[in-house]
Amino acid sequence: MPPAANIDEAIDLIPSNVTGKSATLLASMNTWLVVFDESQPPFPAPGAPFDAANREQRSVRDWFGPSLLVRDQIDISTLGLQELSLARVMDVLLRTLQAVKYAQIAGRVTADQETSVVTQYNAAWA
Repeated sequence: MPPAANIDEAIDLIPSNVTGKSATLLASMNTWLVVFDESQPPFPAPGAPFDAANREQRSVRDWFGPSLLVRDQIDISTLGLQELSLARVMDVLLRTLQAVKYAQIAGRVTADQETSVVTQYNAAWA
């Protein structure tokens, strides 16, 4: 699937990239979750990990919980459940990427952190 050059492209590519990873949805979701976990090196360069204690970064960091929940609900055993899993993953990715985009615009996260999210998006989904 195509890699994203920036956060807007990542948002636009969610449907095609996630659908293209349906066979490896759980593995891709685990790769994506690295973007939140400062205890799980390596955080994708060049940005610093999102700080759970920094209230300015909570609008992004708070998507860790819903992302874990979605990951734990992934079921690829039947087609209907697989489609529901794909929809849940797309929803949490969209909301997370939008949180990053608007947090960067508001100056709550750095441009490097936004770039790191795009890097991790590409590692997981492209």
